[in-house]
Amino acid sequence: MFTIHSDQNLPPAFKMSRKTLRRITSLYYDTTKSSIEQDLQQAVELFKTLKDDSDRDAVAVYMDGLSQMRSEWRTEKKRARDKERRKAAKKKTNQGKGQKPRQRKAK
Repeated sequence: MFTIHSDQNLPPAFKMSRKTLRRITSLYYDTTKSSIEQDLQQAVELFKTLKDDSDRDAVAVYMDGLSQMRSEWRTEKKRARDKERRKAAKKKTNQGKGQKPRQRKAK
């Protein structure tokens, strides 16, 4: 990662740029499954404010990481939802056939 020194002698645009870089980085490290959508949206808006290509290059890996996390967590959520649907459908099918639930053998 990069080291951030005192911003006292920097032009205002550069100060804003550093602040934006820090915010995107913190969004990446602090995001959770429940906050990923809002965090990624905020990171994209911040990314749009960066004027310098070198600044954009510096945060590109964090932007990509946020996008990957969102994709993985969406897939995980969809799989869990599909599993629950299959389980509910199977249970409904078994109930409709009038089958009795299996009983355990006494030891």
